[in-house]
Amino acid sequence: MGKTTVSTRYAKALFQLSSSNNNSEQVLKELKIVSSTIKREDKLFKMVVNPTIKNNTKQSVFTGLFSREVGSVTMKFLNLVIAKGRASCLLDIIEKYEDIYNIDKNISVVEVVSAEPIPAEIKETIKEKARVNGGEILLKEKIDKKLIGGIVIKRGDLQYDASIRKKINSAKRAFKL
Repeated sequence: MGKTTVSTRYAKALFQLSSSNNNSEQVLKELKIVSSTIKREDKLFKMVVNPTIKNNTKQSVFTGLFSREVGSVTMKFLNLVIAKGRASCLLDIIEKYEDIYNIDKNISVVEVVSAEPIPAEIKETIKEKARVNGGEILLKEKIDKKLIGGIVIKRGDLQYDASIRKKINSAKRAFKL
């Protein structure tokens, strides 16, 4: 079974549990704390993905780090994932949970990549244009100096690339003909 399939199954199970307890939003916030901590702390990330470290060691580290920051449902879920030997999938599971949550709450994630920070009025315009089905728009902004200028907007499988880098690459290809 692939990593994505496993991650999706665990994420769906956690979402069903948290939805039945009416705390799916709280669980998402707690999972984001766990995710950001793992990404921020290099030693923790290496421990999570290292298969030679025993699961009970990982569980005790997680309990020590997160027991005061996350609720019982999230803590039990983290311990279950580790006990089943799926700790290396944890970040992917959290990402899948967020995707499932967003679909359930009718939230569309729009990623905006630009060379410089985008002004607030342009962000609002992007949100308005991206709002197709009346749902909420979650704008994720990234800065990429390689774009040189312009903007790349991604929503699901769609991408609008109005960057200077793309225009330069297109011109290079045109002259190679």
